[in-house]
Amino acid sequence: MFLFIVNVSQALTYRVGHHSTSGDSTKYRPFDKIEHWRTVRDTAFRYQKWAERNGWWSDAAESELRNNVRKEEPRYNFVLKFIFHGLVKNFAAR
Repeated sequence: MFLFIVNVSQALTYRVGHHSTSGDSTKYRPFDKIEHWRTVRDTAFRYQKWAERNGWWSDAAESELRNNVRKEEPRYNFVLKFIFHGLVKNFAAR
């Protein structure tokens, strides 16, 4: 749920990164503005602080979540490889 809310809120805020890997956004906007949004106005950071103030999130909860994700990661990697292998195989057959 946390990741979903962060992703949705990031879609509605300022784009901090470049629009592409070959683009340099500092050519059309000041570096100071980018840094301000990256550090002060970052959606994920602000949401995390809000959840902490309300007692819904803590460093211990984050540590537990990260450890659980690391334990499950190999299983999800297998599933993703299986899915993408099938997609690539089907695409190549066309």
